[in-house]
Amino acid sequence: MLGSAGPVTFYDNEVGLPLSNVAYPIALASVITGIDLAVRDGFPDGASINASFNSNVGTAGCLTSAPWYLGLDGNHGAAVDLETVLLHEFAHGLGFIGLTSLADGSFTVGEPDIFSIFTRDNTVGLYWNTMTNAQRATSLINNGNVVFDGTNMNAAAASIPLTVGKDGSNRPKLYVPAVTETGSSIYHVDKTATPNQLMEPIIATSPTTSTRRKTSPLDSCRTSAGHSLYHSPRRQTSLPRRRPRP
Repeated sequence: MLGSAGPVTFYDNEVGLPLSNVAYPIALASVITGIDLAVRDGFPDGASINASFNSNVGTAGCLTSAPWYLGLDGNHGAAVDLETVLLHEFAHGLGFIGLTSLADGSFTVGEPDIFSIFTRDNTVGLYWNTMTNAQRATSLINNGNVVFDGTNMNAAAASIPLTVGKDGSNRPKLYVPAVTETGSSIYHVDKTATPNQLMEPIIATSPTTSTRRKTSPLDSCRTSAGHSLYHSPRRQTSLPRRRPRP
């Protein structure tokens, strides 16, 4: 894989967060509350995101002919654009991620995360935070029918404009394959998105400058399991920073 990133933790019921009993990634919670929670609560180096990137890219057996491109001008050619990969992974760390189990649809910390509040299944007309575990498990494989319904994201989909990969209300489709894919399912926009988008689960073969997307297929750089992956988002499964709401 090229890299991975995710929040160091999630917060709920912190003073200033608008929704009670909802888990917010630490970076997002810090922005909303106006407090650098990583610094206040003593996380190492004051970091809000855990991230790692593959130093073997471009070496024998791992995209041998497609090394990292370190420039900032988009002229990566057949190389892997590090800037794009960093932006993609840091977006996960900032909050394009959640805490739903792909195995059974449960919330792994016993309450919804903020991403699920905006995740909508168009088939049943329900948002994930209002569903049962069983309903979410079904939604996780409802290919083409799960969208992200947020005011800013919908406006962006209309202004790009997305010509494919959205529903009739300009809600971007999320990547929900018929068989769940660890590290890819739900916390990406759909691969059908046109033009190509930063938060697709794989690197596009036909990048466009306007969307800052990506390079050649990653057929040779595999994980130990033998899968060709763009990345594997790091997901926190515990919620150590819970505070009673005043």
